[in-house]
Amino acid sequence: SIQDSEDRVIFIRDIKGDGREWTLNLYTTPIPGNITLNDSGVKDLSGAEIKSYKATLNVKDLERPSLLGYSGYGNTIVMEFDNEMDKTSTTFATNYLITFNGSQIPLPTGTNISLDKEGQVLTVTLPEKISGKITMIGTKNNLTSLDVVGLKSKSGNLTNPLILSLQFDETSTGDAVMVDYSSLNPGKQAALVEPDTIKLKFNMPIIKAAIDDFDIDNIDIDKVIANGTNIVTIILKENVTTIEDGTAYLVKRNNIETSIGTGADYGKFYVQDKLAPILVSREARVRKGYIEIEFSEELEKAGEALYRRDLEITRLSDNKILSSDDYSTWLDTRNPEIIIIELDDDKINSKYTIRVIDSPSYIRDLSGNLVLKSSPIETDDSL
Repeated sequence: SIQDSEDRVIFIRDIKGDGREWTLNLYTTPIPGNITLNDSGVKDLSGAEIKSYKATLNVKDLERPSLLGYSGYGNTIVMEFDNEMDKTSTTFATNYLITFNGSQIPLPTGTNISLDKEGQVLTVTLPEKISGKITMIGTKNNLTSLDVVGLKSKSGNLTNPLILSLQFDETSTGDAVMVDYSSLNPGKQAALVEPDTIKLKFNMPIIKAAIDDFDIDNIDIDKVIANGTNIVTIILKENVTTIEDGTAYLVKRNNIETSIGTGADYGKFYVQDKLAPILVSREARVRKGYIEIEFSEELEKAGEALYRRDLEITRLSDNKILSSDDYSTWLDTRNPEIIIIELDDDKINSKYTIRVIDSPSYIRDLSGNLVLKSSPIETDDSL
């Protein structure tokens, strides 16, 4: 078994190799930090069991940052990266070359380079005039490209690819576009981070946005916040657990304004669920010899048999905490937000308390969000 630095289980996809060397392929990349590897029950070629082994390994952040998108308009170029960037390397003017009037030249004196507070949006503001000409990115005989090299993430990793080549032409309107909220969820430009809060990501800072700029089917919007970052916050009038695909829009006649004075392209945006499921039952229901507990949203079926490991069940007649091997779990077929628990030994008539343990590793929703810990709830009857 493998656990990451936050004590979450890392699932192994397969194990390959022979002899003395074996490779463990994982389903996900562990977060940087220490991971714990435990093995037991391994046998050698003679059938003898090898002594159990435990090791702590350090996982370094080797992910190279990538450019998610860029735009240029007037005298301003905005770039967005998928990792927090190193401020020192991004502010070296020698890391940039522009093509102006057909010739490649260094950044002119007076150019300002800045990172936003999250370290992912990089803005290059050029002088209003270069070589006596008004700077107008993308127009003929003006600034038509920017080559960038030597930029590093905060972890010290160079960009992928090493040289970033940004091209501009007459179609460079400078309008903001919605971009993926996370590189781990391509195609999802927004995230539901609270039951009433959506965060929508653009490729450049937004300084103005309003309720009328957005529409979500059958859901009313209470407030919209644009604070000069590339994230716009949409506050809903009601709590939800998910936003269905194809129901959220940035409307055509929107009045969004970017930091460089341009507008925003309209269209649908898709919302990823980042809400952790929670136990919503106030008491555990005893039904036909089984115990049922309900969560705030539909759970993933694939790991239902392991959900027992995230539950602590106490028999109240003698205050015994049951082993996770003393009961089985599965999801209700018709209502997959309900976990059904079957006790293996029901000879002792008693009520029980059930809670989600402090560091759950298995119970998760359809988006992969792990359940939150809970307080104990009591069964409504004995069994």
